[in-house]
Amino acid sequence: MHQIIIIGAGTSGLMSALRLAEAGYDDILILEAEMRIGGRILTIPKNGKWLELGAQWIHGKGKNPLWRFVQEHKIPIHAEVNRDGEGRFVRNDGREMPSSILEETMVKLDFIHDDCNKFAKDPKKFAQLSIGEVFKKEFDTWLHEEKIGHEPHEHTEWRRQFFQWYIKWEECDAGCDSLDEQSAVSWGQYVDYDDDTSFAEGYVSLLNKIKELLDKTNVEIKLDHAVTSIQYDLEGGAQLTCENGEIFQASHVISTASLGYLKQHHNELFQPPLPSRMVNAIESIGFGTIDRIKLDFVAPFWDASNPGYMILWDRNINDEPLNRSTWVQHVVGFDAVIDHPNMLMAWVSGEAARIMESLPDQTIATQLCDVLRLVTKKSLPDLKSVDVTRWYTNPFQLGVYSYRSPKTDQKGLGPKDLGEPIIVLGQPRILFAGEATDPDHYGTVHGAFTAGEREAKRLIDFFKAQ
Repeated sequence: MHQIIIIGAGTSGLMSALRLAEAGYDDILILEAEMRIGGRILTIPKNGKWLELGAQWIHGKGKNPLWRFVQEHKIPIHAEVNRDGEGRFVRNDGREMPSSILEETMVKLDFIHDDCNKFAKDPKKFAQLSIGEVFKKEFDTWLHEEKIGHEPHEHTEWRRQFFQWYIKWEECDAGCDSLDEQSAVSWGQYVDYDDDTSFAEGYVSLLNKIKELLDKTNVEIKLDHAVTSIQYDLEGGAQLTCENGEIFQASHVISTASLGYLKQHHNELFQPPLPSRMVNAIESIGFGTIDRIKLDFVAPFWDASNPGYMILWDRNINDEPLNRSTWVQHVVGFDAVIDHPNMLMAWVSGEAARIMESLPDQTIATQLCDVLRLVTKKSLPDLKSVDVTRWYTNPFQLGVYSYRSPKTDQKGLGPKDLGEPIIVLGQPRILFAGEATDPDHYGTVHGAFTAGEREAKRLIDFFKAQ
């Protein structure tokens, strides 16, 4: 019998264990389903450098708890910032968007973006509103009042085509299939720390530091131990059964399973079933798919001073059915990659990403290179390799991160419901962490980080009160 078992060795699980161990409670066993730690952090060696296939950035400095940890432990930070959504904005006919039209339209849409923070101030009033509705209404109003009839038709069409790109870009950032599914209230509740940065030696350097600290404690990590059953109503604690047949007991369990995994498995995972409100939250809160494809060429063919290609289309691509051929039209663009001067990174999200994941790597690379030839109107250097992420088809992740919909807000549900502990005989028997349980930092590593710390504190406070 362990005092505490933690399910999952991602950031949330590791930080829960670390904070508990630092407080003197280190009879802890971490059960990790995969053959590695890190969860949705995945850094691989590539060309003598590090390459991120999972989490990419530290989203903000300042009061960001993760940033404070990085500073405290002197984890090296990259001097550059790997930006997304920059470079040349080119259309499928090879034409580049005029800079004056691009800049003015970008400023307007960024203003709409920032103005959406106001919706958090009155959650009840705006519970039915989606961010997609707001963007469409505000942008159409601007076009009709200030642009249509006041500028050449071609200029307005450029703006519409850029708007289509901008919405795809925001969907990639939010993790939702459509901005019409993204809650306006939660958009404003998200705490933004600004000034993104990245790790000089990959996100794995964060994992290595946490693991180094845990190695000084009695915390044990068992890899390749997928938990298939949690019976939590026993008088003495909870019993966990793993896929390999091993059985473990604990007084307290912290689950950091992804929301995607809970959506698919909560019925058979928990015995007895979870409380109805938590089940409603699991089923209502969204869990999106975002993937990146890293194309490594023998040489760059883009302007090093303005690297990257953002892809515009001269038609409404949403009118066309999504399939194994058309998914590539939903790629937002191709970004440069820090430390990899010959590499471009393509972004795709939603249903297009799920279709992409079903294709062979070579087919994906061929289709993406076809798009690059289409917009650049030039031949490309040879492709050395392609690295494709497949987070939706990862059986233990089933997506990347959470988002709230207007329907979730109307039901009065949110991350706090996902993080509500299950009390048995007056004790917090099952606790829940992970990015989806953090109302202020959902969708981020620092959300997972703070959620792990939060549940550790909950247990520490309980122990001290006994």
